[in-house]
Amino acid sequence: MQGGVLDADSYNFDGKRFRSHRLMREHVTLGLKENDFFTEEDASGEHEFKFIVHEEVYIMIAKRKN
Repeated sequence: MQGGVLDADSYNFDGKRFRSHRLMREHVTLGLKENDFFTEEDASGEHEFKFIVHEEVYIMIAKRKN
């Protein structure tokens, strides 16, 4: 399970502003594929991958293939 903010290049914490890498969904998917995780939702009802985005905040659940 992982979550975060997509398409953001900065964030604020404790009154300080920090710059960060602009994370895109493709970056997350590529990292999962490279580490042998499922990256597509399955119509069969098996819950091996789920990616939910609302207002650029995402939560993702992925299962390793083996």
